[in-house]
Amino acid sequence: MQKLLPIGDLFKKSFELYKPRIWTMLWLGVISWISSIVIFAVFGIAGFTTFALGRNILTFNLFSLLLFLIGVLLVVIINVWIQVAMIYAVKEEHATSSMKNLLLAVRGKMASYYWIVFLRGLASVVGFILFIIPGIIFSVWFCLSQYAFVFEDKKGSGALGRSRQLIKGYWWPVLGRLLILMVIAVLISSISKIGFLINSLFTVPFGIVYLYVIYEDLKQIKGALLPVV
Repeated sequence: MQKLLPIGDLFKKSFELYKPRIWTMLWLGVISWISSIVIFAVFGIAGFTTFALGRNILTFNLFSLLLFLIGVLLVVIINVWIQVAMIYAVKEEHATSSMKNLLLAVRGKMASYYWIVFLRGLASVVGFILFIIPGIIFSVWFCLSQYAFVFEDKKGSGALGRSRQLIKGYWWPVLGRLLILMVIAVLISSISKIGFLINSLFTVPFGIVYLYVIYEDLKQIKGALLPVV
């Protein structure tokens, strides 16, 4: 069985792809941060005010909770949208697309992608309910579904199935490479005050490129015309 790229080559190739796209991805990350802060501020203040005004009134409490959930949902929607835009930044061969063009390019595809996110999340949650280990297995199996969506136009369960096909036989090597990236993120997050910001603006975008390189490596090994099971 052909082996995946060695870890050193994986990081080297990922950085080569990431470097010309670093500013585009950085500003997309900044947009994500600013949007999240604004949404949480607006809905957080509104929710807290509603709760404070009707502390002992069930209707007010429920409305306050609803505002909070709407805020969380909007943050998730925007962050997933920006994540897909970052993947499209990797797709662009010359890395010249503006943030506006990237966000507009993926706008019409987001409904399909949110369905993939839902299916992947559901599978992982069910797996974790079934004694943790199945959840880990499912999470690794489906970790490349977003790339199958963007680069092969696979949708819904087809994207998840394609991801599982590519990873089949390489589950442990892929898990090891994911754990290495996770350890790096944990070490960076331990940096006082700025660790979380570094991860959000740099490690996460690099991770998107890193997973793309794994995806392309597996696709090259297994061939581009594998049928989806």
